Amino acid sequence: MAKFTGRVEAGLFRPALKWLVKDVERGSARRVAGDLHLDRRIPQGFTERGFKRFARGARQLRRQSGLPEGELAAHGSRIRGTARAASDIDVALRVDDKTFFDLAEKALSRAHPGTRLRTSMLKRINGNGQLSSFDLGPEFQRMRRTLMDSESPFKVQFSVLRKGAKLDNGPWLPL
Repeated sequence: MAKFTGRVEAGLFRPALKWLVKDVERGSARRVAGDLHLDRRIPQGFTERGFKRFARGARQLRRQSGLPEGELAAHGSRIRGTARAASDIDVALRVDDKTFFDLAEKALSRAHPGTRLRTSMLKRINGNGQLSSFDLGPEFQRMRRTLMDSESPFKVQFSVLRKGAKLDNGPWLPL
């Protein structure tokens, strides 16, 4: 039986734990370098062809926006198979500490000290280990809309995540 090592607060992860145990027991989940990966090839709500185009757009966005190499993967409810009709598709570029904080420093340089914007960015960076599409700037957001949103039937959430941080939890579906 799988050992769940994520943070469990007030039963928030009980439903997720249930599907995780079932997937491991069925053999449809495996650990790769300590991270949980499902053997599912297509996120819930996507066709195989549509997901291939979406994944290609995500890889192209990473390259064209100048983001560093890292593990580009989809995660969240559409990967777990627990999505609702209004659920989004979550995409993350998982990077090491040095790369993450280099990107964070660049993103923070656009926010003036003492502003609410900078405060909220610092909360995401320090508290969650996350840089959102918003944090990456308006040019990145335009590219994301062109390259990814147009290929997805769902809202797209793109983040850069620091490996091992609070929001760095799978399962992951590599793009």
